Amino acid sequence: MIFQRTVERFLALQTMGTETARQDARALKKTVLALPMPEVDVLNGGLEILKTVDLRQPLQNVSMPFFAIVWLSRRSGAAQSGADAG
Repeated sequence: MIFQRTVERFLALQTMGTETARQDARALKKTVLALPMPEVDVLNGGLEILKTVDLRQPLQNVSMPFFAIVWLSRRSGAAQSGADAG
């Protein structure tokens, strides 16, 4: 249950500020939680990346519009159900 709550909070933060934040977070949550829970070492590796990599500056140089989490909903087939964000 801790994993699920952590995922929910993380996705809420990731979608914060978008026009469709609640719908985006809901669709992503459905996708992420439908997959098997990752091994602890994989989760720790992801936390290490989040702790040490800051892509805010390089992303400012992207010259076309983008929505960074759309790939996840499309990957799962959520786009076919109308749940994808973009």
